[in-house]
Amino acid sequence: MWHEEDRCFREIINTMNDGVVLVSPDGRIMMVNRAMEEITGYSREELLGASCAVFHCDTCLTARAEGKGHWCEIFDVGRTHRRSCFLMR
Repeated sequence: MWHEEDRCFREIINTMNDGVVLVSPDGRIMMVNRAMEEITGYSREELLGASCAVFHCDTCLTARAEGKGHWCEIFDVGRTHRRSCFLMR
């Protein structure tokens, strides 16, 4: 049953028009959907396992500069303030 749910979840995520990224607490990219590949111009292979620093997100930069425990504020406080990320390639 879990395998079927996992397959359905992946298919839903991959059919979305918005870019979706799953990032681990240590800042490694674990999953991207097709839209994220199209939006960024990066391939899934380039992003998987890479540092999320590639996205230059100001939330992550602030958390690292303040010496917080995790890569991203969301892992420390369970939420984040509205921030913007931009891509530079």
